[in-house]
Amino acid sequence: MSCERMAEYWLGELNRELVKVTMTTPRSDLIGPAQIHLVRSGSARPASLGVGEVLCVQGCSGRLDNSGAFSQSITYVGGGV
Repeated sequence: MSCERMAEYWLGELNRELVKVTMTTPRSDLIGPAQIHLVRSGSARPASLGVGEVLCVQGCSGRLDNSGAFSQSITYVGGGV
């Protein structure tokens, strides 16, 4: 493999804006690190998350409150061009 091809690959991987989003959801889907999700705002409030792209799950923690309501806090990381 040529040096030029390696440089093109690494520029594509490293030359991007880092996006980090943490959100909480009541969904009970099994979510874990390294999963890839399309994260985007709903049509009612398009700028509420400030993101609309495919992101990788960095971490997730579940919570059960006193009333029995389940929620998950998910941290996503990714980056676009």
